[in-house]
Amino acid sequence: LSVANLPDNWSNVRSLLVYQFKNGNPGEMYVDDIMLSVYVPVTGVSTDKDSLEITRTFSKQLNVNLLPRGASDTRLQFESSDENIVTVTNGGLITGINAGEATVTVTSYEGNFSKVIRIKVNEKIALASIELPEHITTPAKTSVKLEPQFTPANATNTDVVWRSDDDSIATVNEDGLVTAGENTGVVTIYATSAENNAIESRTIIDVIPNIPVTNIHLGTPAQFHKYDKLELEYTIEPEGASNQNVIWTSDQPDIISVDEEGMITGINDG
Repeated sequence: LSVANLPDNWSNVRSLLVYQFKNGNPGEMYVDDIMLSVYVPVTGVSTDKDSLEITRTFSKQLNVNLLPRGASDTRLQFESSDENIVTVTNGGLITGINAGEATVTVTSYEGNFSKVIRIKVNEKIALASIELPEHITTPAKTSVKLEPQFTPANATNTDVVWRSDDDSIATVNEDGLVTAGENTGVVTIYATSAENNAIESRTIIDVIPNIPVTNIHLGTPAQFHKYDKLELEYTIEPEGASNQNVIWTSDQPDIISVDEEGMITGINDG
């Protein structure tokens, strides 16, 4: 099929996609239909970043967009200015080789449009240790977040793998959130370096019975005036209730406001 066989308004068609829907005799092919797609020329190349930093031995994917969106020829070429510092694959995956600075250039096949991205490769800082609290006590059916401390604090890879030695007492998720179940007992939670499993820390958690709150007694002032401030006092029953936290609210904040610590302020008469 040549351009001469096409209607005048199809003269800009530069490619034909042929789809085979059924086979005839051996060695032969029958085409049922031909789809013509309008060719969209490339007008430019863009990236989400003009520069980026990576760590030696680490990799990162470059996000490249051809302009306009839906351009027909999506082929790209990638080139590093110094492969001793950074390398790049045909798919745009860059890898830090040595500390230093270099550039990666991405170029479109059509139109030879290009974009230069500045790359800084930093030296890897090894993790030396992880520290967790030695012991925590928490009631059953509650959660507590463990916050590991890393040495050095600027270590390159601080990803950890969490695990519990007894999920029947408490579980731990990938963010270090420990959730105690209904059972009481002692459980150990481990945080292990994702990069070096020889680096590990642990917390012993004592899960105690959960004693529910049955009542709250709130002290109220005899007199309270506009612009006065007062921190309210309260007692929780029973005295040993597991959750001693309270949430403060005012049903008429335009008259009396209250903050999260129980400090009330007179706003208007009422």
